[in-house]
Amino acid sequence: MSPDGTSALTHDFERYDIFFHGDKNIDKIQDKEFAPAGTGVWKMNLDTGKAELLVSLERMAAIIYPKGAPKTGFLYFFREGWNPSGTRFIAFVKAEGLNKAYSIASDGSDVRYLYHGPSHHAWRDDDYIFDFGTHTPPGADAARSGYFLFKDDGSGKAKELLWAPTVSGGTWGWDGHGSYLPGQGGNWVVSDTYVDARGYQYLFLHHVPTKLFVPLAKLKSTLLVDLNSDCCRVDTHPRFSRDGRLVCIDASIEGLGRQMYVIDIGYILDNPPNRR
Repeated sequence: MSPDGTSALTHDFERYDIFFHGDKNIDKIQDKEFAPAGTGVWKMNLDTGKAELLVSLERMAAIIYPKGAPKTGFLYFFREGWNPSGTRFIAFVKAEGLNKAYSIASDGSDVRYLYHGPSHHAWRDDDYIFDFGTHTPPGADAARSGYFLFKDDGSGKAKELLWAPTVSGGTWGWDGHGSYLPGQGGNWVVSDTYVDARGYQYLFLHHVPTKLFVPLAKLKSTLLVDLNSDCCRVDTHPRFSRDGRLVCIDASIEGLGRQMYVIDIGYILDNPPNRR
């Protein structure tokens, strides 16, 4: 949804479903093409319901494969998200062996490469975005997994490693659904973890200036723990109120299936941690 609430971005969910679930019963020509011209990222007017195609898969394929797109395979878009001012948006572009993030102007022009291996992005401001992945931190010799900050400058290089797991966990163990809290000048990030081997998932705040963490919840999952299956899994997906002082999550801690819970973090924001 756009910051002003007037429009929404979306991709082709039929192509996404075909890729992930192998459904070959949808008999449409565009679903058999690697990068068709008739589908891609759409912008819908929330007042009228009218949608316009901003950038097609055919155009993205020409950008990604300047020497010619593969003859077989399946290119698709995933996880679009506006920057705070609504002037640009991020979109993941995926295919077999391809997983990259690009930023695109609001009218579908000016496509820029952001970074490889995108997962769960969050814009800090109009110029910087963070995500979990495996990248080489500035000044380092080797890549490592962690939460990195990138600049929308087309370089594809990580500008800062915000934090990294200190114990082995792998992508599923430490990747999370992070967001910058509004009105905090980029000082606070809220994020979570997937369910660990003991059946717990964790919710926390990260204080960027001190690099300290404030635990918010340790939640026992009463539903699926097998991360190789999506059936019935409940991720917490923390999101915030408009003033950033409330965090809402999904959880199954009471054994009632997926429920929603609200956490008041105002006291923490008013009394941030310090290195003393």
